[in-house]
Amino acid sequence: MVLITGINREAMNSLFDGESNQSLMNFDQNKVKAWVGIDPGADGGIACIDINGQTKKWVMPHNANGIEILELVKILDDLKDQYSVTLILEDVHSIFGTSAKSNFSFGFTCGAINAIVVTRLLKLLPVQPKAWQKVIWAN
Repeated sequence: MVLITGINREAMNSLFDGESNQSLMNFDQNKVKAWVGIDPGADGGIACIDINGQTKKWVMPHNANGIEILELVKILDDLKDQYSVTLILEDVHSIFGTSAKSNFSFGFTCGAINAIVVTRLLKLLPVQPKAWQKVIWAN
């Protein structure tokens, strides 16, 4: 959750420096702009910071079978109702040294998140781990 909760407005701007103005435009100019970060890991979560610095956070919803997709949809829908949302998702790949089962489960979660983003028409900014880590750990 460090990705969003530990970042200030200047750092957020520098993280996306070089992104086209089109990708950072608000979908709805009447709503406050907010960035939502999702950590898709087993102990992951969701964090939101708006342009005014207000934050919200959730533990990634799970059930006995893995990610609780409908609960995640509800959280993202509620955020989309309140804000002009840009979703930030770490651009991850399989995790070296983990079992095939763990990698499959992780991949399923990432795929589910991407499907929700597409079906909910959310803007997505995939971020390489080294990009956000460089900004967060700069100080």
